Amino acid sequence: MEVNIDKFGRILIPKNIRKQLGIQPDQVWSLEVNEPEQTLSLIPKGIAHPAQLEIKDGLPVFTHEAKIVLDIDPSELIQKDRESRDNQLSGW
Repeated sequence: MEVNIDKFGRILIPKNIRKQLGIQPDQVWSLEVNEPEQTLSLIPKGIAHPAQLEIKDGLPVFTHEAKIVLDIDPSELIQKDRESRDNQLSGW
């Protein structure tokens, strides 16, 4: 995927990538530079290595070497997502 860098050095991460990775406004990420390969890596702050996306049984699954502790309730996220989709379908 190609992205542009504006005159201020900013890179716009496409919406579908932000959504896929759960990137939210005001999150803090670390930027790692690999000079020999001329690559950049964005890593969520506090995590040693970036997550890997794998396909298992036909479903996308993020794996990670570090132990990640979520301060959210997954069932709450699922419920909010269902409510959001219901609202969109009903025209709210």
